[in-house]
Amino acid sequence: FLIFRSTIDPSATQLEIALHNKAFHYKDEFWNTFRPPNSPFDRSGVDSMSKSSLESRGYALINSSGKIEFKTVDYLNKKYKTSVFIEAGNLYFAYPGWDVNFFTE
Repeated sequence: FLIFRSTIDPSATQLEIALHNKAFHYKDEFWNTFRPPNSPFDRSGVDSMSKSSLESRGYALINSSGKIEFKTVDYLNKKYKTSVFIEAGNLYFAYPGWDVNFFTE
């Protein structure tokens, strides 16, 4: 399992804050678009953990099925098409052009 880690401080983006400590299966489609970095300024990373460690530390495993869409978003007064992660009605998106995982097979 992989866990999204972020540096939470005043420079953190909404995406970094929302995804901090979220755990997904390593084959979850989430990692195809949101594996860090998600912007040129991103200081996030990924940690791996076994299922037993995940459970003993209280992490909830998230399934991203149905939570990732390709949408037009407003960013710096421009419209961009990018991948968004939808959670609890909120949309979180990678910096336009950074919604690519170069580590996929």
